[in-house]
Amino acid sequence: MRKGEADVASSSRTIAIGDYFERFVAEQVSSGRFNNSSEVMRAGLRMLEEHELCLREQKSIVHLKETDAKLNMAEQAQLVSSEAAAKVTNSVKDAMQALAGSGLAKAQAAIPATKCQLRARVAAE
Repeated sequence: MRKGEADVASSSRTIAIGDYFERFVAEQVSSGRFNNSSEVMRAGLRMLEEHELCLREQKSIVHLKETDAKLNMAEQAQLVSSEAAAKVTNSVKDAMQALAGSGLAKAQAAIPATKCQLRARVAAE
């Protein structure tokens, strides 16, 4: 048998489960619910397997919800960013239209193009 493989052909196995579980298994058999200790062990293993499957499913659901929340946050950020860009664009357009209407556009630029122009304007004022 190679490492990692189970011997499924074996019909019996010896396992140590401790005094508490030995009494529990014996009680289950004596109650008539199970015919022997092997049935009790198989029932316990089936429950463990089902529990593990439920845990995997819950982890998948949590992962999907986290991913969905991240996507929603990204979409909201993009929407806010787009709205902010539109507001800035509209403000600049409004300022340019107001400037063009006032006749100051030809006299001097509303926003100096370079630092030198800004320094010259500040010095002149």
